[in-house]
Amino acid sequence: MPPPLNFQNVAGALSKAQKAWEKYDMDKSGTLPLPEVTELLNSPEIRQTVLLLTNVEPSLKTEEDLKDLFKKADSDKSGQLSRSEFLGLYMAIVGERLKTSPLVLAEALLGFLDVDRNGKIDGTELKVLLAMLGFPAAMLLPIPRGVGIDYRSVIKSISNMAGQR
Repeated sequence: MPPPLNFQNVAGALSKAQKAWEKYDMDKSGTLPLPEVTELLNSPEIRQTVLLLTNVEPSLKTEEDLKDLFKKADSDKSGQLSRSEFLGLYMAIVGERLKTSPLVLAEALLGFLDVDRNGKIDGTELKVLLAMLGFPAAMLLPIPRGVGIDYRSVIKSISNMAGQR
């Protein structure tokens, strides 16, 4: 289970991800070729940051998985990515994953609301979600604190049903 989502943990995770760039920039050139980009994306630092921010386990990538996106992100055609080009690649990967699996977005959004990171939306977290969706406060009062919805199981069930069609 990832640590709770709070400013200190987010800042720490982002700091680790920033330091990971330095670690994987083997020749200290400020740019990364495809093998180093692949290692960086699969690094514990980046994976932990993604997990903390989205509460969704990121998938491992191979050089083959990244080849086409790498070429698109390499705007100066140097065969290496700068930090800003890497950010473009990273956002493209996230965008592709969301396009191919909207359930990932749903899990990430619910994971963001899952403050205690237990995989369940409890009564308090459910009230926050429903308030964000515009439900009036009077309708939210009867929701007990102890109620819990295992959103990961619900998403998995939906995914399984969608895969069977």
